[in-house]
Amino acid sequence: MQTYYNAWRDTIVIYKNDQELFTVIREKLSTSLLSDAIDILGAREQTMREDICPIISNSFLVGRAHTLTYANIHGPQDVPNATGVDNMLATIKEGEVIVITTNRSTLGTVWAEMLTLNARNKGVAGVVADGLLRDVKEMREIGMPVYGAGSRPVTAKGRMRVVSENTVIDCGGVCVSPGDLVVGDDDGIVVIPADLVEEAVGIALEIADKENEMRADLNAGQA
Repeated sequence: MQTYYNAWRDTIVIYKNDQELFTVIREKLSTSLLSDAIDILGAREQTMREDICPIISNSFLVGRAHTLTYANIHGPQDVPNATGVDNMLATIKEGEVIVITTNRSTLGTVWAEMLTLNARNKGVAGVVADGLLRDVKEMREIGMPVYGAGSRPVTAKGRMRVVSENTVIDCGGVCVSPGDLVVGDDDGIVVIPADLVEEAVGIALEIADKENEMRADLNAGQA
């Protein structure tokens, strides 16, 4: 069991592993609360741009980042593993969030139905991309949390390719390192650097407690 001391509010948060941590976040926190918490810790550029949105309303995503970088190419479309993404799917770990940067390219789409099915079967927690998606209707039916910057029917084959995996990237205006905590809901995506996770969660829980008290008072008609 690990114990993390939150000096800001003089409280203690206890959880044994990431799965217990993720349960606490799902049940008690939101991206807004976590954004406020990391603001207090001085990390003020950790929320992604507003154009990166969920394809399903009431989505919630939490997990450690597994990063990919796509680059534009001009080449054949009929070669095996034409985009290079199959290599990533062979190494992805259960519970990770795939975070994709395209440097805002719109040349092709970087995520689609078959990738979503494969990722779901491997226990991936969700996908966040600063590029485009396709097969949106089918991905909604699958139900896995997927966030992107828009949709377009064109394939990435012969247009874009994975050029690096699990390196530090910029996605949605946020620096994301492998192992950072990624949380998403209807408000968007927040990324918490790995070394700030425990303290940020503790602060966010304290903010949540204060807001719950305020909410109860307001619902009771108190000013």
